Amino acid sequence: MTQAPAKPMTATERAVAAWLDEIGVEYVVKPKLAVIVGGRRRRLSPDFVVPDERLVIEANGCFVHGCPECYGDRGLVHNRGRDDVRLAAFERAGYEVEVVWEHEVSGLTSAAARGRALSHASPARPRLLRRRRSQCAV
Repeated sequence: MTQAPAKPMTATERAVAAWLDEIGVEYVVKPKLAVIVGGRRRRLSPDFVVPDERLVIEANGCFVHGCPECYGDRGLVHNRGRDDVRLAAFERAGYEVEVVWEHEVSGLTSAAARGRALSHASPARPRLLRRRRSQCAV
């Protein structure tokens, strides 16, 4: 981790950071990225950026961000629109975007269990693991 966040990390963010540390991926916490939103240049801060992979990772709380799996049309669904705009802006800026939901890591007490859960949820996660394994072989 190379930059201290302005606010304390959430439990979901801590779980993602522990997983990234465990697999040896270098990342930056809450960096300011220059993106275009609504035709205007803005600086947005994703939860994590893996610079070598041009990967943005957002660690979302299920209620606050309106997880469709946990809350359907309930939760703070008004945040979904804002999240969609942010994620699209990161993608337009050339980043791959990965969202980790709170339910993917909640209740998992060991770093190994969190790592297993996070490793199997999307295409970017196994890619990070492959990258780490290949670095270990050198």
